[in-house]
Amino acid sequence: MIALGGAALGIQTALLAVAAACLIAVFASLLHKRRHEPIAFAPYLAGAIALALPFTFS
Repeated sequence: MIALGGAALGIQTALLAVAAACLIAVFASLLHKRRHEPIAFAPYLAGAIALALPFTFS
């Protein structure tokens, strides 16, 4: 999914989207107090790519 985001967004926007998804996933994990459980990262990554997609064509 990261490779697809990189191909669709370009390298700079993809790096920003992945970094934002990582930060949001960490904060969501802390908010739900699931520090010792794995996090489903794909929904955060897909959301970040979807939010960044309109900014690549402007």
